[in-house]
Amino acid sequence: MKKWIAALLCLCLLWTSLPYATSAAEASSVRVPDMTFSGIRLSPDDFRFAFVGEEADLLPLSQCTSRSVVLAEITQMTITDRAISFALSVTLEDGSELLQYFSGELCWGANRQTGQNSITVRFNKHGSPPVLSPVLFNIYNDTDENDLLTEPGLTGQPHLRFYVTDRQGQLYLFETALNNALLVQGDPTWDEYGSDVSWFWPYVGAQTTEEPLTDEMKQLMGLPVTSARALNDYTGWTPETMYRKETVIGGEPAVCLSAPCVRYMHTDVLPYFGEWHVMFWVAEVTIKNGAAIYGVTPFEYRNLQIGVSFGSQTYLSSLCREGQFLQDRIIGNDFAPIASAVLSIAEVSNEPSVRTISAILALLELVVAEAKYWLTTKTAAINPASQVTAGTATTEMFEGLYYAAHSEILDDCYFFNTHTNRNGVNKSGHYYHLHLNPRYRDASNKTYATMGKLSISFDMIDTSCIIDPDYTPTHIDLGTIDLPYTARPS
Repeated sequence: MKKWIAALLCLCLLWTSLPYATSAAEASSVRVPDMTFSGIRLSPDDFRFAFVGEEADLLPLSQCTSRSVVLAEITQMTITDRAISFALSVTLEDGSELLQYFSGELCWGANRQTGQNSITVRFNKHGSPPVLSPVLFNIYNDTDENDLLTEPGLTGQPHLRFYVTDRQGQLYLFETALNNALLVQGDPTWDEYGSDVSWFWPYVGAQTTEEPLTDEMKQLMGLPVTSARALNDYTGWTPETMYRKETVIGGEPAVCLSAPCVRYMHTDVLPYFGEWHVMFWVAEVTIKNGAAIYGVTPFEYRNLQIGVSFGSQTYLSSLCREGQFLQDRIIGNDFAPIASAVLSIAEVSNEPSVRTISAILALLELVVAEAKYWLTTKTAAINPASQVTAGTATTEMFEGLYYAAHSEILDDCYFFNTHTNRNGVNKSGHYYHLHLNPRYRDASNKTYATMGKLSISFDMIDTSCIIDPDYTPTHIDLGTIDLPYTARPS
């Protein structure tokens, strides 16, 4: 009887607590009142005629033959912490409607770097082709002047910019005063998504060019002006040229610059010491309205591949990886895990037969935070007994030597596209750091002058061109880099 009464009391307590639990969950959610506002629909060509280029050369909107007035209604908008979701209905001049549901997360816009309270949305991608695709959703809760295309009277006051495209590529431009419920202040912990200053690149027709990467530009982009090229010190690699796009949008000039960067270091190898590092990052800047804004260009870098091999009497004792970058995020579709970044170790003999020992090791620890991926620093110990390289002292690798090799492959789902060295702060954007710990082992205690090898390749993708069916990425291959060192007992 007592047990039955106790059970009943527990049920009563659970029942009475449910409304309070629901209220607590709802307290962090904001239901935004429905909004209705007008906008314009334009073809991509008329968009360029009306908004891209010097003001004297622009075509008045009234003369754009594709221009039509459309009506937008946003309903069911809910903001829960950073998550935002809503439905958009667009009514065309002929009375037909386009309906689309959106969801994503609130982020800081890149204009925050110039002190403006600009908030953007990183939208989720869905597996099926959407009726309407987001181009920009910008909550501008500030009184500084901002770039507006169709409603210049709103400049200097809080406003919403919402641009979308349909399946035929038509652009829909909506600019309206902010609903009071959207006067979002933002959170210092949010990451940055710079669509507020980069959304237009796929629509302006700007060509990608290359120009010399001068010392002045290196300083602007946070790159070292000089690079050491010696044992026991970091060697920096940057291309001789950087990628550049330039345009004028809404009467304001914009220039974006991008350069991939590699740093590596290797040391002599002893029984108790060996430090080899390979780092990859991207230096980028957009100069808009005279201000330098970092990490918001249309250039992405994918398919990063790193290969490292060691010379005589050297084995790989341990390694760790660290980094952060983005993964394509499609709701409802599963991507292959990032464990495609694997360690492979092989022995190759002088004899015709090639013996492969040690298979693939899963050494990657992955932490997922929304669309971003961080690699935590994790040291992986490796059994060294079967990995010692052998052979005579020589600088010729891959020719009759035993060797240990390590390869990293980050496939096409993972990409880098933000600045890493902003204002001298390291690791503020996307980067990848591979740390290898080779060691010496030889019963004879001899000293060997030997050679390691490093290979790095990746693709540069201009995302403003990917709608072109003939576009192909630019493949960048640093080739094979010699890493001479000494493997010695002390």
